[in-house]
Amino acid sequence: MDVSGFDIEITNGSKYYDVSIKEEIYKQPVIFHEVLGFHVIYDFEYDGCWVVVQKIDVENKLLSVFLQKSSY
Repeated sequence: MDVSGFDIEITNGSKYYDVSIKEEIYKQPVIFHEVLGFHVIYDFEYDGCWVVVQKIDVENKLLSVFLQKSSY
């Protein structure tokens, strides 16, 4: 599933959001989770920030994203 045309809603951590994170989100594989019954993008770390796609709203073409600074 291609989500590159979806809008991105930042639910937390908007101060960490920039265009490079947006581009990286669009590069991630979207997987249909057989057990859960819906599409998911697994959490990933990018440029010192954890990126969590909490919800993929296919009908409204919207990704709800949570960002948190990584702690090393």
